[in-house]
Amino acid sequence: MNERIAQLKVPGYGDINAPDGIPQGGQGTLGNAIGVGIQLFLIVVIVAALFYLVWAGINWIRSSGDPQKIESARQQIIFAIIGLFVSFFAFAMINFFGGLFNVSLL
Repeated sequence: MNERIAQLKVPGYGDINAPDGIPQGGQGTLGNAIGVGIQLFLIVVIVAALFYLVWAGINWIRSSGDPQKIESARQQIIFAIIGLFVSFFAFAMINFFGGLFNVSLL
């Protein structure tokens, strides 16, 4: 694959190159920024869901058998697990559609 994306060709005259001293962008600088942003977002979401799961477990332990506190902690655990599933599903979908369209975002 030709690495010079912004290079122009004029029929009969050859290539038109950028003058010296002008920076030429590489492939996918915006794509790389989006990929890093997606990776950071997924990492933050997964860490937050795991922290929420641990916090819910601590709340369950501290409930002292109170049914309302146990139910609240149980709901927190369910929501944390749903958050983990959603984040892993988003990761899988990004990889699937990236492979489908031959775009590497992660």
